[in-house]
Amino acid sequence: GLDFGTTILNSTNQVEITKAGSSITAAGQLALSKFEVKRASDTTPPLDLQAQYNVTVDLAQSNSLLREFTLTATQRDRPLLKAELTSPMQVSWGNAANAVGDSTFKFTVADLNLRDWKPFLGSMDPEGTVNAQLKLLSQEGGQQLTFDLSSQIENLSATFGSNHIAQAGIGLNVNGKASGLKQFNLKQYELKIAQQGQPVLTVSGAGTYDMATTNADLQANVQVALASLLRVMPQPDADVSSGTLDFKGRVVQKQAAQSVTGSLALADFTGRFGKNAFRSEEHTSELQSLRHL
Repeated sequence: GLDFGTTILNSTNQVEITKAGSSITAAGQLALSKFEVKRASDTTPPLDLQAQYNVTVDLAQSNSLLREFTLTATQRDRPLLKAELTSPMQVSWGNAANAVGDSTFKFTVADLNLRDWKPFLGSMDPEGTVNAQLKLLSQEGGQQLTFDLSSQIENLSATFGSNHIAQAGIGLNVNGKASGLKQFNLKQYELKIAQQGQPVLTVSGAGTYDMATTNADLQANVQVALASLLRVMPQPDADVSSGTLDFKGRVVQKQAAQSVTGSLALADFTGRFGKNAFRSEEHTSELQSLRHL
């Protein structure tokens, strides 16, 4: 059901395999001109994309070296996507032999209109504008990777099954560090959903994970504005005028044991479920469990 209309694709690539197949180098370029997708009566605006890369993967040394990577995309004569590498970047999952210097990779999405991409999103019938920024810093020959991601969706309208959301905003921020692609430290993550400027859901926390020992520690804080949530996801026989739900939890996995602790608090809840009415209801509860793996 997809028609690519005026799309023109040109690509040239060279692949070199050496060291009995343990080292693979690939370099090439991609040019996508007048890219458009038609589906039924919907057509995406023409997009032009240019990409160039040069990468070597050395399986024997357990590392890869990205010498060059650039990507640019324009739509309606304005920048839409941009990715750039400041200098060669090494990523290691073993010893960092012949390490290169520090390098930064940046990826940006600017004012992507979801309605333009309806042929890919089908029945969701989305509207809204997406902006995103990703920054990846490689240090110590790729042994230390620091990542920072932020993205925003503004004026979001979409349909999910029987539910419809309108004039919503979604914000996501994640930053952390990976050591040797074995130890991961998620310093902070936060997801915020709002509608018409009013908060609906906030999820935040931090965590660590060690692939060698499988030790993990994850913290999560969740805040829900119940009245706003029911406006987004209405339920039959339910009406809420106020109230917040707060959850704070922690999952720790260590030495073949997993523990879960947390607390749940309902505050200032006023509403009705079926024939049951509540006014300024308050409730708290504690959760604690231990499981041997």
